[in-house]
Parts: sequence; structure tokens; C-alpha cells
Amino acid sequence: MDRRQVFYEENTRTLEVSVYHHDGRTQNESRMLLKEYVLDLTVNDKPWKKIVCTKQYLEELITGRLYTEGLISGVDDLIGKEIDADKGEGRVRLKNGAGSDREGMADNDPCRDLPGSKTIPATGFRPEWIFSLAALFSEDAELHRMTGGTHICFLAREGEMLFSCEDISRHNALDKAVGHGLIAGESLSDCMLYTSGRVQADTMKKVILAGIPILISKSVPTAEAAAMAGEYGITLISKAYRDSFEVW
Repeated sequence: MDRRQVFYEENTRTLEVSVYHHDGRTQNESRMLLKEYVLDLTVNDKPWKKIVCTKQYLEELITGRLYTEGLISGVDDLIGKEIDADKGEGRVRLKNGAGSDREGMADNDPCRDLPGSKTIPATGFRPEWIFSLAALFSEDAELHRMTGGTHICFLAREGEMLFSCEDISRHNALDKAVGHGLIAGESLSDCMLYTSGRVQADTMKKVILAGIPILISKSVPTAEAAAMAGEYGITLISKAYRDSFEVW
């Protein structure tokens, strides 16, 4: 079995579905659906999170999640990392026991643990960078083309894509992109993120904690996310398409 077949078997399943039409016709068709892979993550020997995700870029996901939730300040804080993908287990040990008493971020409290003042140093952008990424966005989403069920995220610099990933969750996809940047030694303060997902306050919190100055979305922000972008100096771009985009 080649690598591509393994990828599809690990992340998708084909099932039959009945399709009903307005004119009374019905037909049976096959559909490829995403599988929900569960990663049980332990930090300093204590259960921390169960993450429902796609079975791809697990090291990047773990690293990015720890970083965007403030448990680590960089990869140097990770002194041990083990991933058993077959068992769905991830075990990490943090320097000096950091984060061992922390739970995961509460979705209903997106501003928890945000610094009182952390303006992200501004960086400019060129419109052609955004249009270029928007064009790539529709081409580099293999699982989405097959299932329609993933969110996509790019890590980019000056319009050049550095990393692309997909996941069931927009948060997971963002964390994978951030995690890749950290592992690869990229300067996140020089990067931008492009996401297919709606931008809510909890998404913006991750971007602020990651120190990334530009967030681009194919979708729209909430009022709270737009306000946070203004407060922390994030350039927030929405409705980013091949021919237009909006800057908040």
C-alpha cells in the first residue's frame, strides 16, 4: 500500500448515502467522510486534553496547542515528547514542570490568560500576497476536495506559503501551522496565517499568544475578534478571495 492510500485509509471512510431530489427521484451514492481521530494528550504525567483531529501532523498539533494556550514559550520548554499514533496517545514533559497544573483553555472564556497589554509589532502587507495565497487556497486542500469536511490553514511569509495543513477543527489546523513554524525555527513575528475558518475570540487569542501579526480568513470575524485585533495590533483580513478582501 502506497503512502497516499495509507493517508486516505487513516483519515477517511467511504459510506453509502441516499440522495433525495425535489422531483421525487432517489439514488444511492458513495461519499468519502472524515474519520475522527482522538489524541489523548498528557502533560507532565497528568491528563490534559483529548483532541479530536485528523491523523496527520500530530507533533505540530501538540507543539502548537501548547504554545497557543500559553503552556510553553518555545520549543526549548519541551524536554520530552512521545507520540504513539496507533494508540492515540501523546505524552509531553515541560521544563521545570511548567503547565502541569493547567487545564485546557475554556471555550467560554477566550480572554483567560491573555496579557493585559501585548501589542504585536505591526508588519505591512502587499495586496498581491493575499491574492496569491487565496489562489493557492483553492488548490492545496486534498482532504477538503474529497470530503468537504476540513478546515485549512497556511503559514506564510510575504505571500509565500511555508506550510499547509487540514483538520476537522479550525483550531487544530491553526495550531498545526503554528507548531510547524516553531519546530522549523521560523520567526512567527514575520509570518501570517491564512485560515478557512470563521475568526472568533478564541481564534484571535491563539494568534495573539503566538505573536503572529497578520491573520487572514476566507470567512468573517465576530465583533469580539475584530475588537481584540484592534486592541492587540493584529492586522485582521477577512473574506480573502482571489479578487477582493477586507481589512479591519
